[in-house]
Amino acid sequence: MILKVCNGQTIQQAVEEIITRAVGELRKNAFGDDTDDIKGKPWTREQAWKIVKMLSVKPEVRAICSTGNVDDSLRNKNQVSYFDILMEFPFKGDENALRGMESAELISIGSQDDRPSTIRPGKPVYRWAFERLVNDAVFRAAQEITINEKQIASWETVIQKCEDELQRLRNVEELDGGWVRWLLGGRADVWGRERFLLRKLGDANRKIEELDRMNKGLKAIIKKH
Repeated sequence: MILKVCNGQTIQQAVEEIITRAVGELRKNAFGDDTDDIKGKPWTREQAWKIVKMLSVKPEVRAICSTGNVDDSLRNKNQVSYFDILMEFPFKGDENALRGMESAELISIGSQDDRPSTIRPGKPVYRWAFERLVNDAVFRAAQEITINEKQIASWETVIQKCEDELQRLRNVEELDGGWVRWLLGGRADVWGRERFLLRKLGDANRKIEELDRMNKGLKAIIKKH
């Protein structure tokens, strides 16, 4: 940046150029040039987008960073729990994806007590590059639609499994209660399982409806641009 300023750029222009270059680097390295490119990476676009969203710079951090006076409490706002990310969709325990992102310098994984603890941007400038990607309305909408569609497919699988088990339980109820009651611990247990599955099925249906509504709104954003 010093060289850029010496060559006549203002500090703001130099910073803007650095961030713009980082955004282009992130688009290519994190999301791939095309579908075939991303297939060669150990993570998916949905996983990359989750990281970008979670680590995009917060307004209060951005304001203080501009003065160069950032204390540790604010720095911590640009990190997330390793295991919170790992356990959530779309990672669901996929540590290889996170380690792959670390190797590509997209993220930095911090440790505590000899175990992974936190995730931060791989480079300081990525804090602002992540934010730029999140604030790009069309790019954000496209990524959200994709991740929502994956979640819809996952919930539809849940519904199918619930329906299949409910059908099996109903077949059991049609049998004579003697050995079936002994094997399953009583008809009340069957009814309890049915109620559980029906609640789960209802929750899945509501989630799909919610995601579908979100996608309609996101598609409208893309059409406007």
